[in-house]
Amino acid sequence: MQRYKTGDTQDMGSRGYARHPRHEVLTLLQSEAARIAALKARAARPFGAGAEIVDMAPARGPVAQFQPREAVNRGGKTMTVRAGWRGQDALRRADAFDVMEAQAQRRAKVDGKLPKGYRPLFTTGQLVAARDYAALAERVEASGVKCSSIEAMGAGSGGQGSWIDAVLADAQQVAVIRARIGSVSVLVPKNAGGKRAIVWAQDLVDRVCIAEQTLSEVLRAYGWGRNKVVAAALSDGLAKALDRMQGFTRS
Repeated sequence: MQRYKTGDTQDMGSRGYARHPRHEVLTLLQSEAARIAALKARAARPFGAGAEIVDMAPARGPVAQFQPREAVNRGGKTMTVRAGWRGQDALRRADAFDVMEAQAQRRAKVDGKLPKGYRPLFTTGQLVAARDYAALAERVEASGVKCSSIEAMGAGSGGQGSWIDAVLADAQQVAVIRARIGSVSVLVPKNAGGKRAIVWAQDLVDRVCIAEQTLSEVLRAYGWGRNKVVAAALSDGLAKALDRMQGFTRS
């Protein structure tokens, strides 16, 4: 019979008995406690958000806090006021743009504060274009109807507000946006046949807006090593594509 020293524990698994000294068990327990604490912190309702929002919701995923506002007329003057429940903030699901902006702000902060003149990675108009496109593309994808089928059914639609009319309108808008993005290359490797692949603007937009990949994840997916020059070129390429999606062009 095998004997175990005091402080050892037994683990019966597919490989038989294994010895785990007490300090290893304590380390594992502490690591698990830290993991659970981090999970709870991520799942907690942010400070300042409405009390009607569930306090602890791990399935909620990453969220972004924002302040709902509405326009009102007071004394003949139009102004915007807080529109949240009892003036509190609301939450929305965070996306890749929220993650990238949070990372950029962490890198830019000096003594815990953003420097004067700090500019966000993307403008409000670019963010609206990205999120509107993602919502449209996801609705078309969720319809379960291929574009060719949509066009065929839409040709005979009476335009009476049917479901297929709405799907057709969304599909047509997606097609317009993708035509604006165009067949533009954002990153092109100098040497063909290497690990690096060409990053096309359309693929970049779809990966960030729909698949919710950060620019770092896109670079890894295409075999590009992350450095400041390449990351800046990718960010600029995405910004230009988002401008074109709005109907703007810039060199």
